[in-house]
Amino acid sequence: MQPDPVPTLVQPEMAVHVHEPALVFNPISVAEHVEGEFTEYLLRRTKNGEAAISILEDGELIQVSSAKRDKEGTIHSQQHLMVKKEALLGVSHKKLDWLDKYRVGWWSMVAGGIGLSVMSNPIGAFLLAGGLFLSAWQIADPELLILETSTGKHPLYLNRMGSDRDLMKCSMDHLSNAMKSLLKTGELDCSGYEEAVKVLMAERALIIQNQAEAALETPSFIIPQQSAVQEIQPTQPIAEEIAITP
Repeated sequence: MQPDPVPTLVQPEMAVHVHEPALVFNPISVAEHVEGEFTEYLLRRTKNGEAAISILEDGELIQVSSAKRDKEGTIHSQQHLMVKKEALLGVSHKKLDWLDKYRVGWWSMVAGGIGLSVMSNPIGAFLLAGGLFLSAWQIADPELLILETSTGKHPLYLNRMGSDRDLMKCSMDHLSNAMKSLLKTGELDCSGYEEAVKVLMAERALIIQNQAEAALETPSFIIPQQSAVQEIQPTQPIAEEIAITP
């Protein structure tokens, strides 16, 4: 006698929507972590918003300060320069684009330095060191800001590498007008920069919205469920007693 077949219960397929986790972006503000009330002109901020450097003006003083958030969430601020408004004589801004323009030359210096070093030529070490230095500087992609005061010139290098490049471009494009206003009227005018930042953030918000809408239109993944098997004990045949005649 054959056992009864085991019935199976098949559950319907389940649709699963896959969404990427939303990241919380909390960019740092230097003015919020320096004692006093300041007008802030942001010079550079990192892409992750964890570090920034700004020019601060409080009516009497001009200072360049930076702030950085560590892994534990603690924010550390540092003051790089502080002068009275009357002591500020001028500001200059230079883009060191020649580093990019001649980058093939820096790479050639590195290759030539390695080759000469292999041949035990003493010039190779100097050529290699110079090529590595200029190549590293070119990769950092710096811009030079010089604040001229009554005590001298104070250079400030701002690396585009690792920064929010679009935001830094807005800052550098409007820096001249802001500094001109500071020297003429004694007030740091950030209106042009702030308007440009609003336009930039609106464009980014639109891109994020379009990406979210595109994600909602993405077909769902269909994950079939495993069959649920209902276990039924098979019926065992009952053995018949047979009398054995001796």
